[in-house]
Amino acid sequence: MTHPFCASRAAGFRMASIIPISDLRGAASQERREALVRAAIAAPGGAAGPLQDGRGRSMRDLRISVTDRCNFRCRYCMPKDVFDSDFQFLSHADLLSFEEITRVARIFVGHGVNKIRLTGGEPLLRRNVERLVAMLAGIGDVDLTLTTNGSGLARKARDLAAAGLKRVTVSLDSLDDATFRAMNDVDFPVARVLEGIDAAAAAGLAPIKINMVVQRGVNESSIVPLARHFKGSGHIVRFIEFMDVGATNGWRMDDVVPAAEIVRLIDAELPLASVDPNYRGEVAGRWRYRDGSGEIGVIASVTQAFCRDCTRARLSTDGKLYTCLFATGGYDLRGLLREGHDDGAIARGRRRGLAAARRPLFRGPHRQHAALAQGRDELHRRLIARRLSRPPPTPAEAMNAALPLHRPLLTDAARPATVDVEAIDETGARRVTPIAGEHPLTLYVDKQELLTLMTLGGAPEALAIGYLRNQRLVASIDDIVAVHVDWDVNAAAVTTRGGLRDLEARTARRTKTTGCGQGTVFGDLMAEIDDIRLPGSATLSRTALYALLECVRQHDTLYKQAGAIHGCALATNRGDASEILMFVEDVGRHNAVDAIAGWMWLDRVDGADKIFYTTGRLTSEMVIKAAQMGIPFLVSRSGLTQMGHEIARKVGITMIGRATHRHYLLYTGAERFIAA
Repeated sequence: MTHPFCASRAAGFRMASIIPISDLRGAASQERREALVRAAIAAPGGAAGPLQDGRGRSMRDLRISVTDRCNFRCRYCMPKDVFDSDFQFLSHADLLSFEEITRVARIFVGHGVNKIRLTGGEPLLRRNVERLVAMLAGIGDVDLTLTTNGSGLARKARDLAAAGLKRVTVSLDSLDDATFRAMNDVDFPVARVLEGIDAAAAAGLAPIKINMVVQRGVNESSIVPLARHFKGSGHIVRFIEFMDVGATNGWRMDDVVPAAEIVRLIDAELPLASVDPNYRGEVAGRWRYRDGSGEIGVIASVTQAFCRDCTRARLSTDGKLYTCLFATGGYDLRGLLREGHDDGAIARGRRRGLAAARRPLFRGPHRQHAALAQGRDELHRRLIARRLSRPPPTPAEAMNAALPLHRPLLTDAARPATVDVEAIDETGARRVTPIAGEHPLTLYVDKQELLTLMTLGGAPEALAIGYLRNQRLVASIDDIVAVHVDWDVNAAAVTTRGGLRDLEARTARRTKTTGCGQGTVFGDLMAEIDDIRLPGSATLSRTALYALLECVRQHDTLYKQAGAIHGCALATNRGDASEILMFVEDVGRHNAVDAIAGWMWLDRVDGADKIFYTTGRLTSEMVIKAAQMGIPFLVSRSGLTQMGHEIARKVGITMIGRATHRHYLLYTGAERFIAA
């Protein structure tokens, strides 16, 4: 039974082998193909269980790209100078077949996915796409939708509805014909898209959602006219902040019209009121017209990133599974499908794909600036396990939202957490087993070499930032301009604002320690600790402590898989409950502490109401770092040192050791602990 304070863990995937499809593409006749498809649709899906990604988020939506081709050349997506006549699109043999798509979709639906969206490119360019719709509709109770540019919708709407499609989303960036033709860059008239919307409505594919990507200086003058045109129609217009979708679209923050500004523009002429989301993870903020004539949506993909509640998995045209729009690499399901593996193997592959570290798809300055503005960089996504660490903005806050706070530019540089090696067990049998990764990472600050850390490599940017924070080498996250990690040379280069001119003098003053981790403490930290006194108003209940220990016990750690790892967690402290916001493991526990400290700086997280948990011993350096992060509660499953004990008493930390299940020893700060 899952503890009530912890998120449920994904059930094991025990799938029945139903249909090997290695010979499907070469089936001798259409009749045989159709028979196999019917069998695939009708076959039982095996034991169902919740589907989660590596950050504990339930995957409820599956986006399936059915083609990489599009007949538009929108400048923010597929600009003509890149996607020209020489561009090599995928061959038909490289695409997933309809049968392969259906099989993967059925496995996903069997594990909790309840919404499937067909995308492209332009999905209506895929020949006989309505046949795929019919196959997917036969899987069961699933919300089956499609996103289209509307160019072929007028002739396809009736057939799609008859096949079982429930709704459509249509991209429409302006009602002004000249603006629309310029944006699609193929001189396609807006009237034909409007015809497609009308045909979809007549076919019952409603409510229709209409997406407008808003780009400053291009089509922001179309915001209010588009809202007014569809007001009262039953259709829902969704305004999307212009975002970086690759290094080809010339993305700049100056081109973004923030969601708050979009709402203000519409509200000034067509008064709005905020509406609660339909479900957790809904990407569009909802606003209704005060006169009751409908609603709009605003997708703040840049200024109010929604990664922490993302519920989407993506299946690419060539059969790779991604959990993020910005992923560089997906898990190859097509290979498993065509090698004849059973559903169990495919399900396990899907699980690995969902659990894999997310890596941004697009590199270069445009992607990095998008990450700065959105907080959607790789580090932000990797550290998103905290789920709801902050409440959503109120309507007033959304209406008056300012530009994001400064975030340094961060590269994508996560290393695999484990490496498979061959070992021999007690029976003499050879076994492939995972062991922890370990890599040297030399830290440079403004081109000056500082030291080399041995790290797992899971969050190198956060580690670098947190190390500089905890060693008091930088005073604020605003001092850091960028962190660039390059594993080809095993280096992390930090650029600071204006440079740290006294870095050499400060690093010359160091206290060498014998504990595990970095082994050095720079500067005069022992002197600085005299000035730290944590407030005594925060309290920790025994119930919340037990809840945290149970969450840690159930947490799917790398240690359980590979060993040789130290772990640290930052957790909430809410009365009688506790929730892990972030769990970091590394080959040195101080690295894990520093990575959490770096994340706290990046996301402006206050430690005053948090609990810090570590698997390692409570040494003086551990206590000092907790004090620097302003965290009043320090919990360990291990013991403590004399010096750590003395510092904890001095600064006012409630220190709890030997903490496992319902056992603990309260060493310091008993006045904050509620044992009742």
